[in-house]
Amino acid sequence: MMIVLIIAIAKTDYHRLVFEKELLLKCLEAVVEKVLFLWIRPFYLFLLKGKS
Repeated sequence: MMIVLIIAIAKTDYHRLVFEKELLLKCLEAVVEKVLFLWIRPFYLFLLKGKS
C-alpha cells in the first residue's frame, strides 16, 4: 500500500505533491482526533469514576 502511494506521488508534479501532502496531513489529523476522542475520553471518564 505504502509503496503504491509513494510511486503515485513520485509520478505527480510538485504542486500536486504539495496539495496531496496537505490533504494527507488533514486526513491524518482527523483520524488522530477521532482515535483520541474514542479511546482517551472513555478511559479518562473511567479514571474520573474510579477516583470519586
